[in-house]
Amino acid sequence: MKALYNPISEIFIILSTKQKIEMATNVQFEQSPTTDLALVVEDKKLFVNRSLLMIASPVFNKMLTADFKEKDAQEINLPGKNAFDVEAFLRCIYPDIMEEIDNTNVYRVLPLAEEYQCHKLKEKCENYLVHMVYEKGKPLKPAIRCMLMSLTYDLKKLLEASADVLSEKYLSTLERNWGEIPKEGRLKMCMERIKKLEEFGAMAKNSLDMIEYSYECRKCYEEGKIKDREYAKLINAEFEKVHKIL
Repeated sequence: MKALYNPISEIFIILSTKQKIEMATNVQFEQSPTTDLALVVEDKKLFVNRSLLMIASPVFNKMLTADFKEKDAQEINLPGKNAFDVEAFLRCIYPDIMEEIDNTNVYRVLPLAEEYQCHKLKEKCENYLVHMVYEKGKPLKPAIRCMLMSLTYDLKKLLEASADVLSEKYLSTLERNWGEIPKEGRLKMCMERIKKLEEFGAMAKNSLDMIEYSYECRKCYEEGKIKDREYAKLINAEFEKVHKIL
């Protein structure tokens, strides 16, 4: 049985060894006069400015202002988190870095943007994934992966985009990959497919109607029932009508 695609495992393939070393050894989050808080992730401390965290994240804002134990703490433990993920997240919210979302960080950053309610960053992740779904050739696997992401993180634009791309695939292709397509997204995909089929049917009918109309006009013209200018006018009007529909 073919194993399901795991986006988390792919990110380690995407990240080159050089990138991993750069992330692990960068000094951006070392202690300095502007830092007043340390995020402890795995065995690593990432020194940050708590005010910046509070501005970027409503979750951190509440954590550092309400009656939580973290309010006056000098260190906050983030159990279960990956140091590379948290660092990638910080690099995207820090004003002097504001790293762009791309294929090297989107899968790392999106879950944390959701957890810490960084809505603008979450939107950036969604926009990048939508772009990826529509990349040249509209490949199947990224569309399936993005549909799963859209349902996991409530990304409506991404759900629309992935359903749109999947709805255009051959039925035989969909059948071979049916088990990988999220159940919650199958209805959306099928509805998009029905919509496209209806639109195609309407276009086909209009084309046939135009052929029949043109034939009748041609017949009348040949029989001398209409003149050259009137014939041309009728044909042009029908072309404009079909063009508006298309």
